[in-house]
Amino acid sequence: PTRRSSDLPGANNDEVCLDIEAVMAMAPGVSKIVVFEAGPFGFANDVLSSMAANNQIKQLSASWGYSIDATTEQLYQQLALQGQTFLNCSGDGDAWVGPVIYPSCDDPYITIVGGTTLFTGGPGGNWTSETVWNWGLVGFNGWNPDGYWGSSGGISTTRIIPVWQQGIDMTANHGSTVMRNVPDVALTADNVFVVSSGGQFGSFGGTRDRKSV
Repeated sequence: PTRRSSDLPGANNDEVCLDIEAVMAMAPGVSKIVVFEAGPFGFANDVLSSMAANNQIKQLSASWGYSIDATTEQLYQQLALQGQTFLNCSGDGDAWVGPVIYPSCDDPYITIVGGTTLFTGGPGGNWTSETVWNWGLVGFNGWNPDGYWGSSGGISTTRIIPVWQQGIDMTANHGSTVMRNVPDVALTADNVFVVSSGGQFGSFGGTRDRKSV
């Protein structure tokens, strides 16, 4: 069966491990990975402020959905001005039909990342195909009340299309040529093996934390 990792002991440690292991897999020569935290009831702005204060770190990521305010927006702009790329997850609620649920998944100053399911010729084998990550109807997940789990995405109802999405033929993907298309990019987010929380392990999936056990 598939269930939320938040139902497991040591919840949320697994998501942090998932992010770290994905970074190590993509950049095996990376010299340091820095984890920012604000405690179990911390505010997103506290974490973002700490990130901005460490402007020598140029690639930053978050796999959480959260509300934003004027301070958040100012911090996003500061990160961009300092040459820090901030990547935020698109969420696990499948396609949006209407407004984006979390404003942090639709901000023009950050890069939004979706998830895919990767197929290869075998363990460590060559790429064969890749599709959007989608587990179908599983149950309520907090991101989408209808219970469908998959990489969130859609067309923004409030943000105009950014320059990096202009001039692209949207016929096949049904994207917009006027409003922002979310996510901006996507990467493997399914069947990622993770060890966390004092020895728990499993195959994870999601732009946030999801675990198959």
